[in-house]
Amino acid sequence: MGNVLDQISKDNTRFTIFENDQVLTADQLNDLFNYLDVQNKLTRTKAIGVGIIYGLEIGVIDNKHLVVSKGAAITTDGDLLYFDYDQEFDQYDVFEDLNAKYPYFLNDSNQPLPMFELRDSRLVGAIPGKDLSTLEATTGTLLKDYVGILYLEDYNNDPDLCTGTDCDNKGITAVKELKILLIHKNNIGALLQSMPSMNKDYFSIDDLNIPRVVVNTDLDTYKELNASFNNALVVKEEIIAKLTKAYQVCKLVVEDDFEGETQQKSGKAYWKNNLNLVNPFMANTYMIMHAISVMPIMSLGKVYFQMIC
Repeated sequence: MGNVLDQISKDNTRFTIFENDQVLTADQLNDLFNYLDVQNKLTRTKAIGVGIIYGLEIGVIDNKHLVVSKGAAITTDGDLLYFDYDQEFDQYDVFEDLNAKYPYFLNDSNQPLPMFELRDSRLVGAIPGKDLSTLEATTGTLLKDYVGILYLEDYNNDPDLCTGTDCDNKGITAVKELKILLIHKNNIGALLQSMPSMNKDYFSIDDLNIPRVVVNTDLDTYKELNASFNNALVVKEEIIAKLTKAYQVCKLVVEDDFEGETQQKSGKAYWKNNLNLVNPFMANTYMIMHAISVMPIMSLGKVYFQMIC
């Protein structure tokens, strides 16, 4: 995948003003295209945002085929990726990054991360692959343990058809091919090196599980009902520790959502004081749900799906 926004320079922030009878060079035309391309990408990344906009959910159907729902996303390089309709994949093959040579697909030893490319055999001109229903048996893994990657293979193809007597080369072709890749959850950590540090820390936050309230049918009074909620939503040290860590990671984003007491927000004392109010039921319910609601999902360096389920 090309990283255009990582290579912004004077060459793609200015362009030639054309005049009548001017002889245009390839550099002048390419400068204009690069300028417009950079402006378009900056509009998406700076004004709209990055990540999944809607849809793009991935799952397994009864015949062991994978389906990706229609949807759209913007990469951190400003590429708009989308499917107009649900995509069903029935085949797979080992993914080899022979063209774009994307550096983040290499591990610390400079070896390619093991990934699979999904294919639809019903498409005209599709490259044959292996039946997707055999992936689990072949690899000894489970489909539910894989993560989907929406990947734009972006590279320049130079056919170089020139010979000693003839040259039919029509120029370099910019290739942009959208692919669905699978990577095992045990290998996803290596891909996170492309993410900003705050985004990496976000995915280290522990899940905050709220206990289920058990309401017996023999409850007769409000006091008994209130006790059922208090027993389930009692503030435990585990919850306080998780909220403290979550706030420290997301402080830059959520700090303005918390009013007052700015000196101790990141400490356990703040959460203990605010989660243990006069009415335990109301305090627990409001503060926990408020804390969850203001911890937004950070955008990723590439567009990743949720775990397959």
